[in-house]
Amino acid sequence: MKSRKSPTVSTAQLPLFASLPPLTAIRSPEFGPTGRNPAPALPPEEAPAALTDDAVLQGLRAAFGERRRALAEEAGRRQLSAAIPSLVIAARPRDTDTQITVLRALENIGGEDAAAAVATLMQSQVLTREALNVGIVIADRMGCRLTAGGLEPLAEADEPEVRLALCHCLKAGPEAVDLLRMLVKDPAREVALLAARTLALRGLPDGIVPLVEALRSAPMPEDIDAVACIADESLMVELGKTARANPALAPMIIDALEGMEGPQAGLVAGGLRRDFG
Repeated sequence: MKSRKSPTVSTAQLPLFASLPPLTAIRSPEFGPTGRNPAPALPPEEAPAALTDDAVLQGLRAAFGERRRALAEEAGRRQLSAAIPSLVIAARPRDTDTQITVLRALENIGGEDAAAAVATLMQSQVLTREALNVGIVIADRMGCRLTAGGLEPLAEADEPEVRLALCHCLKAGPEAVDLLRMLVKDPAREVALLAARTLALRGLPDGIVPLVEALRSAPMPEDIDAVACIADESLMVELGKTARANPALAPMIIDALEGMEGPQAGLVAGGLRRDFG
């Protein structure tokens, strides 16, 4: 059986090919590299500072990458509270630079709504490690109080200010206590002392060592308040020694001792009243 050959058809015979310009025309500048008229050039994006507030808000919802970061920064500079929901959404993708820009913009906007947005992002577990480090410091400055869940890596941050901010921001709770007990052993004295004060104010004596060291070196009113919450007889005596070494703190220490129960508190307070009047 003989095979049948398909008829040979010239491209010039096909209407589609016949309608195309010759190759020389396709290569010519007026048609561009694809053989079509070139698309008009897109207008350059306006600088964020030149946009209206509404345009900044609309652009923030639609932009990506560097443009989104520029618009977020502009929203913060203008303190556009209407941008807060869009800023929170903009921080959802795990892009460190964008997340940090958003957190700083929220701080610049300020107020309760912006602080709540920062707290939401800090607890959302979408922030990268670098963004968390920046965010906890911002959260501290904005007065946010956070649960410990998801913040554990911050206890091992290299920067002491990050660990300090973590101490300030932690809400009461079992997980927070575990973190504070870690931070009591922090190599940075100011971090260990702040963790000790925080635990003591919650009635937990885990930070006695840094507190006593503070009483003996450079006591602050915050140390007196903390020790007063957990004072046993030995700490009452320590408070008496602190009052004699630091007369300016004596009235505060006497008041603290007189608010404590037990004969030892009365004895130390009475001796201080005789000495300081």
